[in-house]
Amino acid sequence: MSGLLGVMFWIWTAVSLLVFLRRLFTTKTLRTGGKRPGSESLNPTEQADKIAAFEAKLALREPPSDRPVDDQVDREPPAPTPDVSHVPQAQTLAEALKGIQMPADLSPVVVDDVDPRRLICTTTTASPETVTGALADELERLDFELHLPDEHSITAERPGVTVHVRVLGAAKVARASLGDHIAMVPDHAVVTEFELH
Repeated sequence: MSGLLGVMFWIWTAVSLLVFLRRLFTTKTLRTGGKRPGSESLNPTEQADKIAAFEAKLALREPPSDRPVDDQVDREPPAPTPDVSHVPQAQTLAEALKGIQMPADLSPVVVDDVDPRRLICTTTTASPETVTGALADELERLDFELHLPDEHSITAERPGVTVHVRVLGAAKVARASLGDHIAMVPDHAVVTEFELH
Protein backbone atom coordinates (compact mmCIF):
# COMPACT_ATOMS: atom_id res chain seq x y z
CA MET A 1 0.00 0.00 0.00
CA SER A 2 2.85 2.39 0.74
CA GLY A 3 4.14 1.56 -2.74
CA LEU A 4 0.99 3.14 -4.21
CA LEU A 5 1.66 6.38 -2.36
CA GLY A 6 5.27 6.25 -3.52
CA VAL A 7 4.14 5.91 -7.13
CA MET A 8 1.66 8.78 -6.68
CA PHE A 9 4.43 10.93 -5.20
CA TRP A 10 6.80 10.30 -8.12
CA ILE A 11 4.06 10.94 -10.68
CA TRP A 12 3.22 14.18 -8.90
CA THR A 13 6.91 15.14 -8.87
CA ALA A 14 7.29 14.43 -12.60
CA VAL A 15 4.16 16.43 -13.47
CA SER A 16 5.36 19.34 -11.31
CA LEU A 17 8.71 19.31 -13.09
CA LEU A 18 6.99 19.35 -16.49
CA VAL A 19 4.80 22.28 -15.44
CA PHE A 20 7.88 24.13 -14.19
CA LEU A 21 9.71 23.57 -17.48
CA ARG A 22 6.66 24.67 -19.47
CA ARG A 23 6.37 27.86 -17.45
CA LEU A 24 10.09 28.47 -17.83
CA PHE A 25 9.83 28.10 -21.63
CA THR A 26 6.72 30.30 -21.77
CA THR A 27 8.43 33.01 -19.71
CA LYS A 28 11.46 32.96 -22.02
CA THR A 29 9.15 33.20 -25.03
CA LEU A 30 7.45 36.25 -23.51
CA ARG A 31 10.81 37.91 -22.79
CA THR A 32 11.84 37.60 -26.42
CA GLY A 33 8.76 39.55 -27.52
CA GLY A 34 6.63 36.52 -28.28
CA LYS A 35 8.99 35.23 -30.96
CA ARG A 36 10.38 31.79 -30.58
CA PRO A 37 14.00 31.26 -31.50
CA GLY A 38 14.36 30.69 -35.23
CA SER A 39 11.03 32.32 -36.16
CA GLU A 40 11.21 34.82 -38.98
CA SER A 41 8.86 37.68 -39.72
CA LEU A 42 7.28 38.17 -43.14
CA ASN A 43 8.59 40.91 -45.39
CA PRO A 44 6.16 43.78 -46.19
CA THR A 45 5.27 42.39 -49.63
CA GLU A 46 4.29 38.99 -48.20
CA GLN A 47 2.27 40.69 -45.45
CA ALA A 48 0.38 42.80 -48.00
CA ASP A 49 -0.36 39.68 -50.10
CA LYS A 50 -1.71 37.81 -47.08
CA ILE A 51 -3.90 40.77 -46.05
CA ALA A 52 -5.29 41.08 -49.59
CA ALA A 53 -6.06 37.34 -49.72
CA PHE A 54 -7.79 37.53 -46.35
CA GLU A 55 -9.91 40.53 -47.42
CA ALA A 56 -10.88 38.69 -50.61
CA LYS A 57 -12.09 35.72 -48.57
CA LEU A 58 -14.12 38.07 -46.38
CA ALA A 59 -15.72 39.69 -49.43
CA LEU A 60 -16.82 36.24 -50.68
CA ARG A 61 -18.39 35.43 -47.32
CA GLU A 62 -20.43 38.64 -46.96
CA PRO A 63 -24.11 37.75 -46.56
CA PRO A 64 -26.70 39.21 -48.93
CA SER A 65 -27.96 42.55 -47.65
CA ASP A 66 -31.67 41.95 -48.39
CA ARG A 67 -32.09 39.82 -45.22
CA PRO A 68 -31.90 41.19 -41.66
CA VAL A 69 -28.54 40.63 -39.97
CA ASP A 70 -30.08 38.23 -37.41
CA ASP A 71 -31.32 35.96 -40.23
CA GLN A 72 -27.89 35.90 -41.85
CA VAL A 73 -26.27 34.17 -38.91
CA ASP A 74 -26.37 30.41 -39.18
CA ARG A 75 -27.39 29.16 -35.78
CA GLU A 76 -26.37 25.75 -34.53
CA PRO A 77 -28.95 23.72 -32.65
CA PRO A 78 -28.34 23.64 -28.89
CA ALA A 79 -26.17 20.82 -27.66
CA PRO A 80 -28.10 17.97 -26.06
CA THR A 81 -27.99 17.76 -22.29
CA PRO A 82 -25.61 14.98 -21.27
CA ASP A 83 -27.21 11.92 -19.73
CA VAL A 84 -25.49 11.56 -16.36
CA SER A 85 -27.24 8.31 -15.50
CA HIS A 86 -24.56 6.39 -17.44
CA VAL A 87 -21.57 8.32 -16.10
CA PRO A 88 -19.26 5.89 -14.30
CA GLN A 89 -18.75 6.58 -10.61
CA ALA A 90 -15.17 7.14 -9.44
CA GLN A 91 -14.16 4.29 -7.13
CA THR A 92 -10.96 5.83 -5.76
CA LEU A 93 -9.77 9.31 -4.94
CA ALA A 94 -7.01 8.88 -7.54
CA GLU A 95 -9.66 8.33 -10.25
CA ALA A 96 -11.69 11.30 -9.02
CA LEU A 97 -8.74 13.70 -8.97
CA LYS A 98 -6.99 12.42 -12.09
CA GLY A 99 -4.76 15.17 -13.50
CA ILE A 100 -4.54 17.22 -10.31
CA GLN A 101 -1.39 19.23 -9.70
CA MET A 102 -1.14 19.62 -5.94
CA PRO A 103 -0.69 23.32 -5.16
CA ALA A 104 1.02 25.00 -2.19
CA ASP A 105 3.63 22.21 -1.85
CA LEU A 106 1.00 19.76 -0.53
CA SER A 107 2.51 16.31 0.01
CA PRO A 108 0.69 13.11 0.95
CA VAL A 109 1.11 11.66 4.44
CA VAL A 110 2.13 7.99 4.33
CA VAL A 111 -0.06 5.88 6.63
CA ASP A 112 -0.20 2.17 7.39
CA ASP A 113 -3.91 1.68 6.72
CA VAL A 114 -4.38 3.13 3.22
CA ASP A 115 -7.94 4.09 2.31
CA PRO A 116 -8.28 4.55 -1.50
CA ARG A 117 -11.15 7.00 -0.91
CA ARG A 118 -9.25 9.26 1.50
CA LEU A 119 -5.98 11.22 1.46
CA ILE A 120 -4.24 13.42 4.00
CA CYS A 121 -1.71 15.98 2.77
CA THR A 122 0.47 18.52 4.55
CA THR A 123 2.50 21.58 3.72
CA THR A 124 4.86 23.73 5.72
CA THR A 125 5.11 26.55 3.18
CA ALA A 126 1.57 27.94 3.00
CA SER A 127 -1.19 29.20 5.29
CA PRO A 128 -4.63 27.52 5.47
CA GLU A 129 -6.13 30.41 3.48
CA THR A 130 -3.52 30.02 0.73
CA VAL A 131 -4.08 26.24 0.59
CA THR A 132 -7.87 26.65 0.38
CA GLY A 133 -7.65 29.23 -2.42
CA ALA A 134 -5.06 27.28 -4.41
CA LEU A 135 -7.06 24.03 -4.12
CA ALA A 136 -10.25 25.80 -5.23
CA ASP A 137 -8.44 27.11 -8.32
CA GLU A 138 -7.00 23.67 -9.13
CA LEU A 139 -10.34 21.89 -8.70
CA GLU A 140 -12.03 24.45 -10.97
CA ARG A 141 -9.30 23.76 -13.55
CA LEU A 142 -10.37 20.10 -13.40
CA ASP A 143 -13.97 21.17 -14.23
CA PHE A 144 -15.42 20.61 -10.78
CA GLU A 145 -18.36 22.69 -9.57
CA LEU A 146 -17.41 24.06 -6.17
CA HIS A 147 -19.47 24.67 -3.03
CA LEU A 148 -17.81 26.37 -0.06
CA PRO A 149 -19.67 25.41 3.14
CA ASP A 150 -17.18 27.44 5.20
CA GLU A 151 -13.89 29.25 4.71
CA HIS A 152 -11.72 26.11 4.97
CA SER A 153 -13.94 23.49 3.31
CA ILE A 154 -14.64 22.73 -0.34
CA THR A 155 -17.18 20.35 -1.82
CA ALA A 156 -16.19 19.64 -5.43
CA GLU A 157 -18.72 17.97 -7.72
CA ARG A 158 -18.95 16.82 -11.30
CA PRO A 159 -20.93 13.94 -12.84
CA GLY A 160 -20.04 10.72 -11.02
CA VAL A 161 -17.75 12.42 -8.47
CA THR A 162 -18.10 14.26 -5.17
CA VAL A 163 -14.95 15.14 -3.23
CA HIS A 164 -14.93 16.86 0.17
CA VAL A 165 -11.80 18.83 1.06
CA ARG A 166 -11.13 20.11 4.58
CA VAL A 167 -8.16 22.35 5.33
CA LEU A 168 -7.75 21.54 9.02
CA GLY A 169 -5.05 24.07 9.85
CA ALA A 170 -2.03 23.37 12.01
CA ALA A 171 -1.24 19.72 12.74
CA LYS A 172 -1.29 20.25 16.51
CA VAL A 173 -4.98 21.27 16.16
CA ALA A 174 -5.82 18.69 13.47
CA ARG A 175 -4.61 15.79 15.63
CA ALA A 176 -7.87 16.03 17.58
CA SER A 177 -9.81 14.73 14.57
CA LEU A 178 -7.15 12.69 12.73
CA GLY A 179 -5.26 11.17 15.66
CA ASP A 180 -2.38 8.79 14.88
CA HIS A 181 -2.56 9.40 11.12
CA ILE A 182 -0.54 12.60 11.52
CA ALA A 183 1.52 11.75 14.59
CA MET A 184 4.83 12.39 12.76
CA VAL A 185 3.72 15.62 11.06
CA PRO A 186 5.34 18.81 12.46
CA ASP A 187 3.03 20.88 14.71
CA HIS A 188 3.17 23.95 12.42
CA ALA A 189 2.34 22.04 9.19
CA VAL A 190 -1.04 22.77 7.56
CA VAL A 191 -3.08 19.56 7.23
CA THR A 192 -5.60 18.98 4.42
CA GLU A 193 -7.96 16.01 4.12
CA PHE A 194 -9.49 14.81 0.83
CA GLU A 195 -12.39 12.38 0.93
CA LEU A 196 -14.35 10.79 -1.94
CA HIS A 197 -18.10 10.41 -1.32
